[in-house]
Amino acid sequence: MADPVTLANQAPPRPLPAFFCASRALAGLQTVALACAMSAMAGAAFAYLSRRLTIGLVAAVPTLLMSFVWLAFVRLHPRFGLARGRLRWLSSVPLAVANGALAGGFFCATFGWFHVPSTFFGGAMLGATYGIVYWAPGLLLTLLFVGVPLRYAERQAARLGGHDRGGRVLGITALALTVFAAISLWYVDSSNHVTHFTELSAAGAWMERCAAVFFDAVIAVAVVLAVVVIVSATVRETQRAAFLRRAESGRIPHYRIDMSAAGRVLVRLEDAREPYRAAAVPTSALLLDD
Repeated sequence: MADPVTLANQAPPRPLPAFFCASRALAGLQTVALACAMSAMAGAAFAYLSRRLTIGLVAAVPTLLMSFVWLAFVRLHPRFGLARGRLRWLSSVPLAVANGALAGGFFCATFGWFHVPSTFFGGAMLGATYGIVYWAPGLLLTLLFVGVPLRYAERQAARLGGHDRGGRVLGITALALTVFAAISLWYVDSSNHVTHFTELSAAGAWMERCAAVFFDAVIAVAVVLAVVVIVSATVRETQRAAFLRRAESGRIPHYRIDMSAAGRVLVRLEDAREPYRAAAVPTSALLLDD
């Protein structure tokens, strides 16, 4: 009979209930929620500095695009060679430069910057070089407030059922960032109406309204998806805990929980039938960390 600890990392012959397995749908929702939260935070920061939602929009749109690229690359499955080692995290630097370049290009193409001709490429060069005063602190804050939770979720996903704990942390992170960004944007928007909003041209006022609609949409998407991720992860973890309690008490056929040197082990039993005898033989086991 094989040792359960030896079999701990082997897949069972029959699939476990769905709440034991990682959900690709929830992982996708986490990515979208985090990308929207990062976009809202970038827009809120620039809108607060400039007191203009339009300038915040110029920063938020490139951040939304590059956040999807960064999150997709960082969360690559380890089977891809590029996902090994620190290469995923080192990709944050060129992506931050690209984000600054896009934001600078959009800004110059729309408003002009330091009397530089209003061209996209000129602004992109400024954003990638002199824009380091903006994208470098943004990169550090991103690695701190998003990268650390991502790393925690990655470590949790290596354990049975840990993907839900990590997913809940990512959902809470996205929700907290979005709420903070929403408060900042609300302050900027209310200040605009009280101070210089009426001094803008018709085109400027229209752009401010478009920016407000964009931020409202991004914040709504981030909040809804973050709540869905948090609730789903909690429900799945509750279902898994109930399953293990029933298996430990012997109320679920073909499963039992044994103790090993490494901790509790969920053992899958298969019926082994030979002439004149039958027995339940452990065929696989999963090491539990709950």
